[in-house]
Amino acid sequence: MRFVIYIRDPMTQQNELVRRIVSLFAILVPASAILMFVIALFFSKSVTAPMKNLATQAKKLADGDSSALSPARGSDEISELTNALIYLSESTRESSEKAISEKTKTETILQNMSDGVMAFDTNGNLSHINPEAMRLLNRKFVDDITFNKFFKEINADITIESLQYMPSEDATERQVTIGEH
Repeated sequence: MRFVIYIRDPMTQQNELVRRIVSLFAILVPASAILMFVIALFFSKSVTAPMKNLATQAKKLADGDSSALSPARGSDEISELTNALIYLSESTRESSEKAISEKTKTETILQNMSDGVMAFDTNGNLSHINPEAMRLLNRKFVDDITFNKFFKEINADITIESLQYMPSEDATERQVTIGEH
């Protein structure tokens, strides 16, 4: 014997449940997207605001305002970067002060020497000449002096290039006398 059972159900309960789920998703998806946008905006502001502040302070530091940076409290990367910039600023300031001090000492020594002294940079441009050298050369203006030009004028067979590329074992010492003294 075979039986067939036929059930007729309008499925109103199931249809109502599906409709509620769809309407719930229609509300929750945009609401969660808005909430995520607000959270992302908050977090981006919490990262970009300190970075903008640090960039502003770094620009002031680059312009010479060594008091522009204030020590950061915290252990995040931005605090570490701020403290590293402060350390860099202090080290640079100390190095600059030492260099200025040494330059002043050297210039004072050179200015008060009884010998004429001329110094040239690695490009052969005159970087320093003391008053005695100007007197010995009988020159008031020295803007046109370069290493190669000067030593050619006094018939010394030497160029800045030959000095720069001379092996140390080939180095020689010689004295060039200009005029009679």
